[in-house]
Amino acid sequence: MMWQSLVALALVAARPAPAPGQVHEVGVLPAGGDTEIVVITDSSVEAREFLLADPARLIIDLYGATADELRGAYDGIGRGGVVRLRSSQFRSDVVRLVFDLTQVPSYETAASEGRFVVRFANPGAA
Repeated sequence: MMWQSLVALALVAARPAPAPGQVHEVGVLPAGGDTEIVVITDSSVEAREFLLADPARLIIDLYGATADELRGAYDGIGRGGVVRLRSSQFRSDVVRLVFDLTQVPSYETAASEGRFVVRFANPGAA
């Protein structure tokens, strides 16, 4: 009986960890009077977002993700109050996206398999 438990434990321990999802694309897109930030991945990645006020920044942490081709800074975005995007492999399984903004917006999020969207009103939009 004990040897069966040890064999089962050994099989579980030998199972490889799931491969992290890859971040393929980040877009800043117009959506009527709003702006959408769309993050595309190849698997279900858990996204957690938060705002910082001074200076205005939106941070999105993507848990269970890697981004080999998306590291660095992208200046001069200038769309919908988004000034710049910075991205990094924050931890081995967490990609951090930092959006520098012209102001702190109220926003909504939506998540589905392989897609995470943040939507907020453009600055000055009525």
